[in-house]
Amino acid sequence: MEGTTSAEVADDLSHDLCALARTLVNDLRSPLAAVRVGAELLIRPDLSQLQSQRVARNVLVAEARLEEILSDFTLRLIDAGIRSSAKSCAISTECP
Repeated sequence: MEGTTSAEVADDLSHDLCALARTLVNDLRSPLAAVRVGAELLIRPDLSQLQSQRVARNVLVAEARLEEILSDFTLRLIDAGIRSSAKSCAISTECP
């Protein structure tokens, strides 16, 4: 990008990472809620064995979805040139 300063490139990257983080957080909410509700149901003493098995299967499906989301996120980071071995960074509550 001719004429682009390193500060502009850094700002663009920061903005892109923030958008990606927002997407990740939104995508994680549903499967995490399914795991939480499933766990709450599984500790109920009045749940039949069949009901427990169904809930456990739903929890496993939600966990698989979480794994898929995190794998996709990792691939996006790699595509963006960010390696998992890179120094950890602080995530602020506000994005640029």
